[in-house]
Amino acid sequence: MSLDWLRYNREAWDQQVEEGTEWTVPVSAGEVAFTRRGQLRICVTPTRFVPVAWWPATLEDQLAGQLDAGFLLAGFYEDRWAKKALDARIATFGATRAIKSRSGVVR
Repeated sequence: MSLDWLRYNREAWDQQVEEGTEWTVPVSAGEVAFTRRGQLRICVTPTRFVPVAWWPATLEDQLAGQLDAGFLLAGFYEDRWAKKALDARIATFGATRAIKSRSGVVR
């Protein structure tokens, strides 16, 4: 018997919502306004925000960071959210497949 992953995932997240897990609570209007003023805050733990300087502003910066760290780019994938208007024009997110070189140096 195969597991219905979509159903399993939906039910698991629904349970998290019912329990009030903080990652399932929508952000406040104040947080939205804060972000619209250009003051982006990204949090990956319940209490710590990631410094904005850690997040590259361009795709070039993101790829260069991987190359500078000694990774070899073995693939690139772009995709779209199916229901967003912008997606009819451009891909809205991408992912790389990066391999760490044995020496750590790319020649």
